[in-house]
Amino acid sequence: MQTPSIKRLVVNIAIVVVVAGIFFAAYTFFVKEKTVSVDGGVLDSNENQALIIGTEISSTLKELKDLQLSISASKNIFGMSVFKSLHDFSVAIPEEDVKRENPFLPPQWKVELERRMNPSSK
Repeated sequence: MQTPSIKRLVVNIAIVVVVAGIFFAAYTFFVKEKTVSVDGGVLDSNENQALIIGTEISSTLKELKDLQLSISASKNIFGMSVFKSLHDFSVAIPEEDVKRENPFLPPQWKVELERRMNPSSK
């Protein structure tokens, strides 16, 4: 009769150890201040912040250069004669009542457009 209670005690202790380990890992990963080692030395928090800010500035400058390159590429594409010779074939869709008798029938504007495109069909 004592074996099940000892087994339960061991399982409970193991669960407490695992939960404590998870909390410790979460604390070290999210809360504890990270230090960066450079050339074998450890930086304090002010130097660490300066290094992080410097890294962020350099990545922002790289993103701005990439943006500038993409803007100049876009200007080149939109300035080409091939792009300027494109035609707009869009059709204006007129306002229509929201409610229709049969919503599965094509709308009236579509019927009119098809009739104009194919006058020989009807």
